Amino acid sequence: MKRFRPYRVNQETRDRYVDIHLPVQALIYPYFVVEGSSVKEEIGSMPGVFRYSIDLLIEDIGEALSLGIDKILLFGVIDNAVKDSSGSAGYAPDSLIVRAVRAVKSVFP
Repeated sequence: MKRFRPYRVNQETRDRYVDIHLPVQALIYPYFVVEGSSVKEEIGSMPGVFRYSIDLLIEDIGEALSLGIDKILLFGVIDNAVKDSSGSAGYAPDSLIVRAVRAVKSVFP
């Protein structure tokens, strides 16, 4: 097996042979959405990643758009009291994510 050490000599050489180009338009920004208002709490196991209430989610999406990130993925963080074995909170017509999507679409059509 041949090792490609010459391609790792320094940063300039590595940059010359890199074959991956990832434009900002290819990024998808994940958001974790919680109930409430004015909530922005850091997730302990993921430094720099936050849970947002819908009102602050809208503000942060505006900042992401200004950076050129135009795709998001929403994850709903619901209370254990709402969870059941069939996952009915996920497909309820007025669930957290449904409300978040409506709010996002109303501001950013």
